[in-house]
Amino acid sequence: MSMLARFIMAGRAQAVMFASLTAMLALIVPLVGLLSAAAVGLISLRLGLREGLLSSLWATLACSLLGWLVFGQPWISAGFLLGLWLPLLALGALVRATRSLETGIQAALGFGLLALALAYALLGDPQMRWQELLRPALESMDAATGLDPARVPQILKALSAWMTGALAAGVWLQVVLALLLARWWQALLYNPGGFRREFHALQVAAPLVWLALVLFLWLAVQRAEAPNPIRDLGVMLFPLFVLQGLAVAHAVVTRSGMSTAWLVALYLLLFLAMPYAELLLGLVGLGDRWLRFRTRTSPGAPADDQDSD
Repeated sequence: MSMLARFIMAGRAQAVMFASLTAMLALIVPLVGLLSAAAVGLISLRLGLREGLLSSLWATLACSLLGWLVFGQPWISAGFLLGLWLPLLALGALVRATRSLETGIQAALGFGLLALALAYALLGDPQMRWQELLRPALESMDAATGLDPARVPQILKALSAWMTGALAAGVWLQVVLALLLARWWQALLYNPGGFRREFHALQVAAPLVWLALVLFLWLAVQRAEAPNPIRDLGVMLFPLFVLQGLAVAHAVVTRSGMSTAWLVALYLLLFLAMPYAELLLGLVGLGDRWLRFRTRTSPGAPADDQDSD
């Protein structure tokens, strides 16, 4: 990864080449788009907003040319600029100014809120729209698997109730993962060990914790009766506390001198036991405001001061 970061920082031409090529590759392998966004974030973090904007504009022109040559659609680049590069430009500049990764992570919630606002503004009733989109898939599943047709409306209602919030959470998560990658690259090149310390100290601001606690309790009490915007907002906020829980887990393992195998096991559990493991980790992240898990851990053997976790 350090080689990629060095290539990006070698000059504007290299940064533009990397951002544009990975953006186009993201049309085939979507996760590659995180590399493109992280490249722009790294430039903004290290060289400032002006250089990041110039590189993004050149990459937009390069993507326009590639899109026209390959797909006959030069406007593909607009999606990259608006959906990937501008958010990372803004967040990179914010983290550069505040010297606070957690500020950038929490500010990224604004892009999730924007996604929610657009969904309600453009769709009116997003839940009904999701039902229209999901119905053909469920009906084909009904024919292929013998699903009871009487259950289709019930499943549609249950799924559509969470889709808008999940979409907003996905927007936030994409932006934050790119920001974390950019900050890690920056630390690899200019501040070894810095990303680890910053991530381990991650702490959600108290107002957000209290807001989330009220929303989660409201949803727990009202469940299906909760207003759709409240449910969507709660779904969007929850991954923030899963990330907080991961920061707690990494800090506890490192501080206590435990084997990194515990972290490997944790990530396997998150993959194999969805969504229950995420729920538990999110509760750990939420409760850390009061229980202070990291300060309760006794220091163990010194950890390797690398940015591997």
